[in-house]
Amino acid sequence: MFQDGLPNKVDIKVKRKELLETSFQAIMTRKDANIFKTRLWVEFDGEKGLDYGGVSREWFYLLSKEMFNPYYGLFENSAA
Repeated sequence: MFQDGLPNKVDIKVKRKELLETSFQAIMTRKDANIFKTRLWVEFDGEKGLDYGGVSREWFYLLSKEMFNPYYGLFENSAA
């Protein structure tokens, strides 16, 4: 079903071992940013599972944890 010209869900397929990189690629290849106003349907590569909220929740948790990994240098520690 389409609402306002948008699909009812967005499929994202990511790899656990390359979570940040594959997530970034999956998001940045989308031309219309409004598409992320719809339901997010996440699938981990090579894993069976239906995403009724649990897989997306795990993906958000793992992605946020990975973003703060010092290896990527996205954030710095502050003394203040």
